[in-house]
Amino acid sequence: MKHNIHIFFENILRKNAVFIKIILALIMVMWWWFFSSSSFYGDFNLYGTVEGVDGEYYINMYQHLPTNPLAVYE
Repeated sequence: MKHNIHIFFENILRKNAVFIKIILALIMVMWWWFFSSSSFYGDFNLYGTVEGVDGEYYINMYQHLPTNPLAVYE
């Protein structure tokens, strides 16, 4: 026999499941639209490396990947 608290939480989760799915879908679309072109870095898109004057630091420059319409436009 289920307790009232279990029934309460099952009802809350069932009602909020659609809302949670919509929020997760919006987060994924926002990541895809704004950040996916600059999220994946590796040797395959390394543009160049610049070393500092003292040789202690360096900067790796990467090309953006055209993974969404905004990156293709830019």
